[in-house]
Amino acid sequence: MKEFRPLWALLSALALVTTSHGVGVNAETQAANDAYLTTSGYFVSNVADSGTSLKLQLERNMTITNSTYGDDIDTLVVEVTKSSYDAVRVKIADDAAER
Repeated sequence: MKEFRPLWALLSALALVTTSHGVGVNAETQAANDAYLTTSGYFVSNVADSGTSLKLQLERNMTITNSTYGDDIDTLVVEVTKSSYDAVRVKIADDAAER
């Protein structure tokens, strides 16, 4: 049986191209994104990889202020944890709100 890696590999690749200013993209990718992105959107501001989990901090793009569905969350935290041999757990939370 093959080891399950697609999501983990994708998130690891994301972590590799991330800088403190957001995700590095080439000009073609940026042009394609600009063509359809009309919402606030988020960029990766911090990445922490412990080997068994990946934690991404996402900051809202403050340059676009329109919001279709009400107030947007300024800072999101995405935690990806390998929960078993072939599964991962993804948690997306508001960094400022307590549970």
